[in-house]
Amino acid sequence: MPVTLKQLWTYPASILIAALILLSGMTVYRFTNSLIFFDSDTQTYLQTAALFRGQDTEVHPERLLKPLAPAGIAFIAGLFGTDLPTAFLVEVLLAYFILGFVTFGFYRELFALHPNRDRLALAGTLLLVCGYPILKYGLQLYTETGAVAFVVGVYWLIARYVHKPSRWTLFAAAFVGGIGFLWKEYAIVGLLALGLAVLFLPRTAGRVKGILIEWAIIATTASLIIVPWLLFVWNNYHYSYFDWLHIGRISGQAVLPANEKLFIAVKSLFAIALLGWAPALWALYRRPGEYRNAWRILALIGVPCALFLFWGSASSRLYYVLAPVIFGLAVMGENAMIGGKVRPFWALIILVLLGNIIWLFTSEIVRPLYSAWET
Repeated sequence: MPVTLKQLWTYPASILIAALILLSGMTVYRFTNSLIFFDSDTQTYLQTAALFRGQDTEVHPERLLKPLAPAGIAFIAGLFGTDLPTAFLVEVLLAYFILGFVTFGFYRELFALHPNRDRLALAGTLLLVCGYPILKYGLQLYTETGAVAFVVGVYWLIARYVHKPSRWTLFAAAFVGGIGFLWKEYAIVGLLALGLAVLFLPRTAGRVKGILIEWAIIATTASLIIVPWLLFVWNNYHYSYFDWLHIGRISGQAVLPANEKLFIAVKSLFAIALLGWAPALWALYRRPGEYRNAWRILALIGVPCALFLFWGSASSRLYYVLAPVIFGLAVMGENAMIGGKVRPFWALIILVLLGNIIWLFTSEIVRPLYSAWET
């Protein structure tokens, strides 16, 4: 049955809150001690936020295509009277908390038919919010944390739609996906998965009219949110996603040869889950049968994630839209590997989390070694 917001305030949720507070405190410490870095991406978002504040600054039309994150920074800075970097940090931490709760909601819905759904949901959420790309990049001054939160929000509504089809749920998922697209383009993955859910759901399978109507709901809802703003950017700055994709592809080819990009892509894909890949692959190999609809939902949201292969850059933070699928498989695999026993299950979860933390602190030592090997 569908998960209500009231049901989220459970004992597992309180553990999740503690983990989020701990990691958020670590992030504030890093910020106040100048351990958070400001690269070109961060600077362009801050300059776009300054533009929204009415300041005379350099215009970055590629950032204006996705205005919600810099607009949020500008709003927080005005609301609390802080400087823009501090406002950016506040936005990232808010997005991190939202990511934690929508992920918990998604996994509870994914495992709604399993007797231990709360345990599986908490484990999957801890793996995702403590994944290496989140620890490394998601708690820096980037917009990926909010982007993943929007995508997982769409996944949650897709899981609910599969369990209890409703056009209101369909509309809500398309609305969240449309808003998410104005945060970052990743949300297109959730919208495509929603379209696949309509196509392959038994209720609409074989009913061409019903499929077309529900596709029209998705397309219309998302387009009414996205298209007016994109037209505004084009009319004022003569810039579109076609320009963004073209420039990204050209710059990517100029910076990295194809073989090196392939190496980085494979490495980045592995870095999404690190040790979590082992139980995920075990689940794919053994295909435990007690999860029923979970397999269908993970397939629906996993297929569109292959879009990351066409993105101009290769990085684990860009590939993290696939993480909810991998960690969903991981908790299924771990539960099957130890026969559902509680203590061994949590021991494996802790082992995966330790692997993320160890790699976080050792990757900067190891990275120069394989960079030297490549050359």
